[in-house]
Amino acid sequence: MTFEDLKFRAHPSGPMFGERARVNFPNGYGASVIRGPYSYGGSEGKYELAVMKGDKLCYDTPITSDVCGYLNISEVTELLQKIEALPPAVKSGQRCDYCGAKLTADLNCPNCGALN
Repeated sequence: MTFEDLKFRAHPSGPMFGERARVNFPNGYGASVIRGPYSYGGSEGKYELAVMKGDKLCYDTPITSDVCGYLNISEVTELLQKIEALPPAVKSGQRCDYCGAKLTADLNCPNCGALN
């Protein structure tokens, strides 16, 4: 995955917040990449990246314990590739927070459909 593979759209909070791209990887992790007037580095044309686990921000990976800001395009690509290479987010036998069913690798519950 590289920066060029990202598909940016207006930020879900509204276009005045800039643009955002989301990507999910088969290991259960993903990334949210944003650029706008309120993002770290956005006013300088730089990007902010957050590691995601399912649909939630993830602060406990070896990559970072926070969002990464002030990134150029090559730094975004480097982080995307590191996230994609992480070991699976779901440990063998991990259960759904809502119904207790075994989760799939992408943190979806096959029983209730929840994203954990």
